[in-house]
Amino acid sequence: MRRNRRRLLDAAAGLGNSGVELWPMNSPDHDCATHLMFLLLEASAASRFAGATGGVVAGRTGRHTFTNWDQVLQQEGAHHPVLNPYRLPENAALRRDLPDGFGARSLDILGRTVMLPMSPDHSEDDLEVLAHNIRVAATAISEGRSGIIEGIRAPRAPDLQKFDAVGAE
Repeated sequence: MRRNRRRLLDAAAGLGNSGVELWPMNSPDHDCATHLMFLLLEASAASRFAGATGGVVAGRTGRHTFTNWDQVLQQEGAHHPVLNPYRLPENAALRRDLPDGFGARSLDILGRTVMLPMSPDHSEDDLEVLAHNIRVAATAISEGRSGIIEGIRAPRAPDLQKFDAVGAE
C-alpha cells in the first residue's frame, strides 16, 4: 500500500496552487498507508473531489469524531464502570460537557479533508484511474468549475464497511 500511495503522491506532485493540498505525513515510509489524504479549501470542493476520486470526506465517516463518538456523548468510556474516566474521583472537577461551537475548527478541517482508501488489491488500472481522477478533479476545482467534473473515469467505490454508511459519501 505504501508503494501504491507513493505512486499516487508522484502523480499528485504537480497540483501546485489548485486548492487541493496533500495532507502532511509524519512517517510515510513506516505507516500503514491505509489512506492518501487531501485538504481542500471548501467543504463543497471536498465533496466533489471525493466523488470524483472514490474517496470519503473525513468529517462524514461517522467514525472517530467527537460528534459521533458514543463513549464521549454518553460519558461511558470503559468496559467496566470502575474504569470509566467520567466516574473517576480524580476527574470530578474536569469539564464533561461540550459547549456549543466546541471543536468548530477541527470539524471544519475534517469537512474539507478527503481520504482516498488504499488497498493491496489495487491493480495497475485502478492506480492509473486514481492518478488521472486526482489530476482532473484538482484542475476542475482550481478553475472553479462546479457541477459534474468532466473527464473523470469510473473510480473504484470506497469500501463502506470501513465507514458508517450513514456518514459516508
